[in-house]
Amino acid sequence: MLVLTPGNMADCVMAEACVSLIPGVTELLADKGYDTDAFRAYLRDHGIKPVIPGKANRKKRIRHDKEAYKGAT
Repeated sequence: MLVLTPGNMADCVMAEACVSLIPGVTELLADKGYDTDAFRAYLRDHGIKPVIPGKANRKKRIRHDKEAYKGAT
């Protein structure tokens, strides 16, 4: 499946719509561009574990599975 999103739009804006197209997702690895509270809440509400590092400017540090994230690169 290929989903094209507008090039002038932030990735996190289309993330929920894209994830909803993939059945059976239990864990989602993504880069810092997807680090929003709303997207993390969406994932958790749908039983999906977010593996997304927090942006450097976050006031509260976000924990993520570093080994899983490293293995994806």
